[in-house]
Amino acid sequence: CLYCGNKVMVREAMQQNNIRFDVILTGVGFNKITVIKVIRQLAPHFDLKEAKDLIDTTPSVIQRGVSYAVAEDSRLRLVNVGAQAEIVAAGAQREILIDTAKNDQVRNKIRGSGKSHIKFWIFWLLVFGLISYWTKYPSFLYEKLIYGEIMDSSLNSDGTVWILTDWSYKFNYSINYVNKTKLMFCKTNLYLYDPIQKTVLKTITTSYDAPPPDRIKLCQDKDRLWQIGPDTVAVYDAKTGEELQNTDSFIGNHKELSPGIANTDFTYFPNTFIIETRDSSKFCYFIDENLIIPDEADLVAQKVYQHYENIKLNSVLALLKESSNSLREKLYSIKGTVPALVDTVMWDHHRFAGLQYGELSSDKEISAVPSSSQDTYLEPLIVYQDQDIAFILSQKQAGAESDRMLTCVDSTGTKKWVVQQDQLFPDLKLTKSNPMPVSALEWILKGERQGNIFVLTFKHFGVLGFDVSSGKKLWELQLTDD
Repeated sequence: CLYCGNKVMVREAMQQNNIRFDVILTGVGFNKITVIKVIRQLAPHFDLKEAKDLIDTTPSVIQRGVSYAVAEDSRLRLVNVGAQAEIVAAGAQREILIDTAKNDQVRNKIRGSGKSHIKFWIFWLLVFGLISYWTKYPSFLYEKLIYGEIMDSSLNSDGTVWILTDWSYKFNYSINYVNKTKLMFCKTNLYLYDPIQKTVLKTITTSYDAPPPDRIKLCQDKDRLWQIGPDTVAVYDAKTGEELQNTDSFIGNHKELSPGIANTDFTYFPNTFIIETRDSSKFCYFIDENLIIPDEADLVAQKVYQHYENIKLNSVLALLKESSNSLREKLYSIKGTVPALVDTVMWDHHRFAGLQYGELSSDKEISAVPSSSQDTYLEPLIVYQDQDIAFILSQKQAGAESDRMLTCVDSTGTKKWVVQQDQLFPDLKLTKSNPMPVSALEWILKGERQGNIFVLTFKHFGVLGFDVSSGKKLWELQLTDD
């Protein structure tokens, strides 16, 4: 009825046109006797039999041509005893009410159209905003910001840094109490970032049909940035981000790879990666020399030796446990021939296998001298070293919970400075809920040096920049996948 559809509209129409109303009984409910009593109170001219007939032949008119106030009171009295009742305009006056209500409805629609349109646009703006945030489209809205989970970084000589992130949208859900993750909008973003100005200079986006591979690595050679994936190769100008090579052109420059790349295995030591082609042939590519050779142990070893002989490598720093059951390790300066240094120390994450608890082995091609400081390090890891300097991450104390610290030493092992936990990544702290051992950190920590800047990358968490001379933290970039 019109009353039920718009009570305010009916009331306004009634006041403007002196409309009279009928009260209609549409349902009785379970209290028939009580309803009969109320009917006889509202309409005394009905006797008991007539009142009974009214409830048996619903819908029935209880009152005719009464005012709105009387009709409303009657309707409420019937409803209060379990019956159902409605108010309708009486007789021909109903048409007047309908016309008036329709006109008011049109006016109300015109008045409310502005508000409705605003709500409509607010809703769709929110929807498009969420989709835009998830997909980072249009790109110009996000070109000055860094998003995603850090996968790798590479430091330029001018202090800018390339940051590779995974910006796939992760949707977490649970099925039968098993937590699962679904990835959507799979992509990586490669940012050229000025950490001092906190500005993104360039963004290179790569889309994937599946989650981006975890084994994408970055490295540099002669102002060229290399991005090595499991079966992809991309080379950019490290200063501008201009693409110099992609997978197809890289394969085209090396006929050995004509069957196509099936898999790669990258190592920073030195800048080399193993390439397996689709016909199962294997090659080793030396980035610094733009040289590809068959992946044969003797050939690769000779090229590695030659690389370090060219840079006049004659000593490295290495760690050795004080005793077989000790967690503390001492820093040694190892001197010897390039083949002995590479085979004995450098392939073993800078731990010296040629010593037995401080005693020299019979290998006459190397010699080991304890560092001048005689310092020891608890659960240490050399995250970077060159011929002038090294950076060592270690625990402050033994146990399930401990801060970690970063120590810088010179080529003799003498300390230059120490950075405490409060200047490092919070997630590097060893806790019972985050028992991250050194063996795990070896694969997710990366150190790089360019001149007086040292950069420490903690995969998935962030990147820190330090002044090599003083140990002062110059900048930090810590991200989540939000």
